[in-house]
Amino acid sequence: MKKVVRLFFVVTFVVFSTISLLHSPINAEVIELTDNDYDDFAPQINNDGNVVWYGQEGGSDWRVFLYDGTTTTQLPEDSYDDGGPQINDAGYIVWCGKEVDGGDYEIFLYDGTETKQLTDNDYDDRIPQINNAGDVVWIRGDGGNNTEIFFYDGTTETTTRLTNNNYCDEKPQINNAGDVVWQGAEGGNDTEIFFYDGTATTQLTYDTYNDSDPQINDAGDIVWQRYDGTDWEVILYDGSTMKELTNNGYDDQNPQINDPGDIVWQRHDGTDWEIFLYDGSTITQLTSNDYDDAGPQMNDSGYIVWRGKEGGNDDEIFLYDGTETTQLTDNDYEDWTPQINNAGNIVWSGYDGNDWEVFLYRSASGGSGGGGGSGGCFIDTLFCK
Repeated sequence: MKKVVRLFFVVTFVVFSTISLLHSPINAEVIELTDNDYDDFAPQINNDGNVVWYGQEGGSDWRVFLYDGTTTTQLPEDSYDDGGPQINDAGYIVWCGKEVDGGDYEIFLYDGTETKQLTDNDYDDRIPQINNAGDVVWIRGDGGNNTEIFFYDGTTETTTRLTNNNYCDEKPQINNAGDVVWQGAEGGNDTEIFFYDGTATTQLTYDTYNDSDPQINDAGDIVWQRYDGTDWEVILYDGSTMKELTNNGYDDQNPQINDPGDIVWQRHDGTDWEIFLYDGSTITQLTSNDYDDAGPQMNDSGYIVWRGKEGGNDDEIFLYDGTETTQLTDNDYEDWTPQINNAGNIVWSGYDGNDWEVFLYRSASGGSGGGGGSGGCFIDTLFCK
């Protein structure tokens, strides 16, 4: 295993400017974590309130940044483009990096003290995910048109190849027990859902439809979206039984699940996207308006955050606390990719008229413990793809 020790630089540009909120709880505030002249994307937050993101520092190559509640640190100082970071509750950070002057993507892990390079090959290793045990899962290109799934055991520090076939396996997710779920284009036709329990891999779906974008909680419950030939529906597997949560003429997509088993997703009602919640027994429509509400994320207390194109112009950030919905931002710029932790703290990327910056909402309440939200769209669309 190659171990890479790198220099770290403390960046002192954290701006503690409080921004007014609409109908916000007492003592809640929004902090602008970055204020510079380059783009900062895809923030992630753990349950201690530590935040990671990547930014194009100096307008040249991309760097990974960490905010620890007080200061911001630039992690790797190297000749790589680094991006798509994820952070666990122990403060371990994983990302992919590629040499600026060429080469392929590799996976890097920061353990709070030093950075290890987990991969060193001639293939692209991308889109890593990490659990609280320090286990990491990612995809690797095989040199052709296919991708495979790899698993790094944080305890034994060994890497295992989970798939070896002639089709694309992608979008892996991992829970804190080390269970892994992903989608694979089995047979080269439609995508199916696969599950690895630490010992063996099981194919969960066998159909002629596309099953995609699986998510897994710590109880081992798995949710995903399925195209049934007409539209997308939401499917839940509880370890023994598979249940179709939706069955209608609309697209139900982007399902997310928390550890108690609540599920949130977005549905297109024929006019725009709305947010829906399944609490284990009933489905509730959380939004009903004439603009798009999308990208929901949920913590273990059932708090839900999403972006909505309020007024039909730019996207704003909204929070549902189990009782009512609060609009957290109100400006003329785009606010995207919100993530929420179990304390009810929220991070997102917002455009300030010049470039993208990172914002943090500190809640007066919202629960504690557990896992944070899953990765936002920038990981798939802007980096490590």
